[in-house]
Amino acid sequence: MEQLQLGSSLAREIVKPTLDLDQDYAEMSIDALTTNPIIKEIPIVKTVVAIFRTGMAIREWHFTKKSLMFLKEFHAGLTDNEKNSEFRARLDSDPIFAEKVVGHLLVVLDRYVTSEKAQILAHLFRAHANGEIGWDDFVSLTVSLDSLQRGSYKYLDQMAAYEFPFSSHNGDESDQAPLYAAGIASRYGTRFSVT
Repeated sequence: MEQLQLGSSLAREIVKPTLDLDQDYAEMSIDALTTNPIIKEIPIVKTVVAIFRTGMAIREWHFTKKSLMFLKEFHAGLTDNEKNSEFRARLDSDPIFAEKVVGHLLVVLDRYVTSEKAQILAHLFRAHANGEIGWDDFVSLTVSLDSLQRGSYKYLDQMAAYEFPFSSHNGDESDQAPLYAAGIASRYGTRFSVT
């Protein structure tokens, strides 16, 4: 029942955003989430607070912050195009589809330890909503993101600057090992590549 309520709130916020994109949700305290009159009216915040009326525990507070960071990042870079309009319309009108999509988002958001991963998830989800990656690839990437260590972000960013960004003969094995563990890299002889 609780997951259904959370899923419904998250789906509504994806389709028709109500949150302030200028707000820094990562820095909010529990009090700000539960007492700020504007913040507590955001559907997903309202739902989490209603479900946990006896007081918001640390886990629920952290989940709420990650959800807000995800939604803010998702909407901040969203462009109105035919693919994402179709996607949001289907999310709004097809309950089976909405349950599949939002159910997955809730599970992975709950698993992620950092708000950074919620922001990266938003970029991946936006790419899916825009039709740039399919559902299976999106799910695979969210699983890899769950396994990815925080220190790997900088290494991936550095690799992106190269002409052939995700394939090289050089590099530090200690930077590459976490990528193998996350399932997004492979080595063939001396060639390292991100898949």
